[in-house]
Amino acid sequence: MTQDWPAVAEAIKDRLQALGMNQAELAEISGVSSGTISELRNGTIRRREPRILNSLSTSLNWPEPHLAEVLAGRRSITNEEQTAARLQRLEELIAELDKQVHRLGGIVEWVDHWRLRITAWSQRITAMVQPGRTRPAADHERWTAVTGRHAR
Repeated sequence: MTQDWPAVAEAIKDRLQALGMNQAELAEISGVSSGTISELRNGTIRRREPRILNSLSTSLNWPEPHLAEVLAGRRSITNEEQTAARLQRLEELIAELDKQVHRLGGIVEWVDHWRLRITAWSQRITAMVQPGRTRPAADHERWTAVTGRHAR
């Protein structure tokens, strides 16, 4: 397995500079000795415990396996990239929800329209069947059309 210690050294140096952090602060935060960090920053090739690289990664605000991925010659996704990807996905979900809300709004309008029409029809039919009411011919025809029965 090829190990790219110079890439690890470069990543640590760049990140310390970007965060405005020095080696002593990183040692204190990560629990990794200043000497080990110095060796890593200088690209000294030595076998390291995975927990050392993981601790340094998280202390430098990277995902835990970041430096191990760099060491293995793979590009690890950074927290910023993870956040950007999550934000992109959230924006896509919000856009989809907006479409669904708009669609549901149309359905609600449709249901309200038909509720009003059915209420009006119900009131007309109720008025047609009230006892003692004489029905004009138009009401009689509507009653027959709606119920399928002849009015009495």
